[in-house]
Amino acid sequence: MDDRRIGRFALSAELVKRNPETARKIMGRCIVVRCEMMFEHDTLEYVALSPDFAEIERGIVLPVYDVIISEGGERIDFKVSNVELRGCALLRSPA
Repeated sequence: MDDRRIGRFALSAELVKRNPETARKIMGRCIVVRCEMMFEHDTLEYVALSPDFAEIERGIVLPVYDVIISEGGERIDFKVSNVELRGCALLRSPA
């Protein structure tokens, strides 16, 4: 796999249970390569590939994205939330 548009994001387990259509829309925007249930926060943490993510260099800390859902769930965006982390070098922002 040579895709460098990879990042991490989390969804609350409550969102997935109560609003599966929105969760499906989010999952339709990425290819999940890892998912872990974080019981202490009641969230599902994902590592995924997405054209919405910025390209990154190999071997660095993966950027963390916030999932922004519009009122009514019609629009979904990913926004980098940890660009200040050292070692998290973005090569190119998504178009």
